[in-house]
Amino acid sequence: MQNQHNLTPNCHSKHKFDNLLCGSILLSASLYIGFWQYSKIVSKVKWLEILSGSVYELINIIWWGVVILILMVAALVKIPKEFVVSILGDGKGLSGKIRATITRVLLDLCLIKF
Repeated sequence: MQNQHNLTPNCHSKHKFDNLLCGSILLSASLYIGFWQYSKIVSKVKWLEILSGSVYELINIIWWGVVILILMVAALVKIPKEFVVSILGDGKGLSGKIRATITRVLLDLCLIKF
């Protein structure tokens, strides 16, 4: 009997072009640059000024969080899987449930490879 886990695709099996991610990045970058460099032109269309201004402010507020996220994921890749599993413990009690929840989030984000 084959292992069912090997039959199901995971996020590491194939590299597909992500239209939603690339489209969102392109749209956000366009709105950011449009508000930053071409604010006089953008201000002529009210909804575009509001949208691009909101994107500009949002990116200026959260850029450091994105940098920290990239650094944390890079650090997590360098940590051995056995060390992470040993920290998470046996899964009994309230602390075990909290650890299991954290583990599930990390697994869903494909940060831990099993």
